[in-house]
Amino acid sequence: MVIIMFMYGCYRDKKYHETIDNGLQSSHVVIAQNCKYSRRSKSSVKINVDDKVYSVNLSSNVCERFPVHSTISVFYLKKYDEYIYKTKGYQDKFSFMLIILISSLFPWRFLYKRYIFSFQRKKIK
Repeated sequence: MVIIMFMYGCYRDKKYHETIDNGLQSSHVVIAQNCKYSRRSKSSVKINVDDKVYSVNLSSNVCERFPVHSTISVFYLKKYDEYIYKTKGYQDKFSFMLIILISSLFPWRFLYKRYIFSFQRKKIK
């Protein structure tokens, strides 16, 4: 499961950077706003491009800045057919996911049995 999460995080980071670096920047009018303030919920705005509605994911504080009928500047890459909003403080999830992957593959059970459990047994005697 951790490996799948790692691969998905790498894919999302690659897609974000590829779209920002190679995509076309354009401005569109917001037709709907869906701002959520829960940690697990995603905020988004909807834009209409050539009679097709796209959803642009945003953080909740950025979502507030784009009410209905306002203009948002987004990047588009035909390869993914998705519009992405460029954030100023984007942090790669690669390093975080790599730490979780390595720590999940580390033999914690062996260390627990070898050192901690033996230390507790000596202390009881």
